[in-house]
Amino acid sequence: MRGRMRRGLLKSYVMKLLASGEKSGYDIMHTIKHETGFWKPSAGSIYPLLQSLEEAGLIQHRTEERKKLYSLTEKGRSAAAQVTEAGEEVEESINRSISVFNSVFGSEEHPHWRHKHLPDSLRWRWKKLHRALHHVQNLDADRVRQVESLLDELLELLEANKDGEDKREE
Repeated sequence: MRGRMRRGLLKSYVMKLLASGEKSGYDIMHTIKHETGFWKPSAGSIYPLLQSLEEAGLIQHRTEERKKLYSLTEKGRSAAAQVTEAGEEVEESINRSISVFNSVFGSEEHPHWRHKHLPDSLRWRWKKLHRALHHVQNLDADRVRQVESLLDELLELLEANKDGEDKREE
């Protein structure tokens, strides 16, 4: 089952990656492995997919030092936007199903970005932050340092609040 699910997601995943910029087939395989931590599509699945996307007019390539660099065409950008929208709808459906599951089976488990204790005003920000963190590998060194600094400030703020709660509980 896991293999079939991943094969079904590969086209959408590749489109999402190319929406963030030009990549080689190797870059795509490496990024998927890095982002998921477990799944590295083979060259035998990536390159035929890239060829079919190119034949469909969704992507194009240019060659640089014997390396093909792929990017979305205008038609591909439109398709990628539709994939993103459809993915958000599926995600919302899954979340509703998880809520029903939790109601039926009494589970307190929630996806990491849907913490029950978060106020509604923070829940969407948490989700947006989680999605943005998938693109950290695309940041230059200065931007990474800025993000590190902001996250350090956030952690200090939250930990200071936690320390205050710990003292109140005593």
